[in-house]
Amino acid sequence: MHTWFPIATAPEHVLVRTRLRGERGPPREALLIRRGQLWFTPGVRPTFVHRIPTEWRPQHALPAQE
Repeated sequence: MHTWFPIATAPEHVLVRTRLRGERGPPREALLIRRGQLWFTPGVRPTFVHRIPTEWRPQHALPAQE
């Protein structure tokens, strides 16, 4: 099991698994890349993500047992 880290500690220009914990509903996970304070989807044409994730962990981490 891999722990989630605070989003402020995420590395730049590295694809990481992110999670957005909201007040309602289950947490949402996505693979994203951080560039400064902004987050983008991976790929040839990266798309800016409007909602800032709350946590991150390495891309190849196994799903947590929560």
